[in-house]
Amino acid sequence: MDEKRYYWSPVVQWKFEDGQIIIENFTFKGFPIELFLETYYFLQNAQGRTEEELKDYCNQLKGKNSKITTMFLNDLIKKRILIMSLNEPKELFACQSRFVEGDYAEDYFFHKENVENYVNEKLNRFSIAENKDFIELEVTKQLPDFIENRRSSRSFDKNKTVTFSKFSNFINAMGQRRDGEKIRYIYPSAGGIYPLNIYLYIKKDRVEGIEEGIYKYNPEKKGLYLLNRLEKIDKNAHFFTNSNIFNDSAFSIFISYDGELNMHKYKETGYFFGIIECGILLSILSYSAEFFGLGCCIIGEMDFDKIKSAFEFNTNEVFLQSLEIGIRK
Repeated sequence: MDEKRYYWSPVVQWKFEDGQIIIENFTFKGFPIELFLETYYFLQNAQGRTEEELKDYCNQLKGKNSKITTMFLNDLIKKRILIMSLNEPKELFACQSRFVEGDYAEDYFFHKENVENYVNEKLNRFSIAENKDFIELEVTKQLPDFIENRRSSRSFDKNKTVTFSKFSNFINAMGQRRDGEKIRYIYPSAGGIYPLNIYLYIKKDRVEGIEEGIYKYNPEKKGLYLLNRLEKIDKNAHFFTNSNIFNDSAFSIFISYDGELNMHKYKETGYFFGIIECGILLSILSYSAEFFGLGCCIIGEMDFDKIKSAFEFNTNEVFLQSLEIGIRK
């Protein structure tokens, strides 16, 4: 097995300001600027740096420079400035918001009325007449009701248990199908590789016949493997706007992407394909929930790092998205 190597995160920027080193949102006071530059260029090796190389670099420095550089590098690793695995999606896209200017106050979207006004404005952007030729299309056939009626559920009935049959049918929408020797799914994946993994947190007495715990779904065997029965997930992993949704749901679904599965073939684009596939799968789950009479809410963002240790992620496996499922009120 190849030795793990550390790289300076490709999305991390730094600057000098008032005699201090600022790396992303972190300020490093008292670290010599000349020593930082030397260390930074040492870290810019295209093949990365092994732990042994980092240790040797610190040891060859003289006096206190050796000690403070060791502490500095450890801090860079802790803050994910030096990384040995894929960037998390939030890290990848953090620098993109600078290109979309807006004058919204920091707490603007914490207020329900503001959110409703914002959404209404964006949804009605098509009402603005464009100075272009327009062809009105006809609608002669409706989609099935479970597609037409799909909607997000933000409240669930905590007093109702999801039956084992309903739960099984819903989850197995993500399972493998076989056409002779050929394996397929009901949703597409670049190259037919399917690099996503599915995890579930089942709450106590909320799904018939299944004990509380964290499980991993096996799409081939169409079943669940128990990963962790002792670890409990609570609302603290969610932002306050979603905490009640989590509290009331019967179970949670967590979708991850494993770069080891498709990046050998697709390189960096494999990550992008994995994100696209996650979006397709979210649609499948939303429609399936409606079809089987379940409520479903896709959670836009959560602090997955607070619960990540309870899951058995591979080195280059990253969390993408979560859903809350239950009996709709």
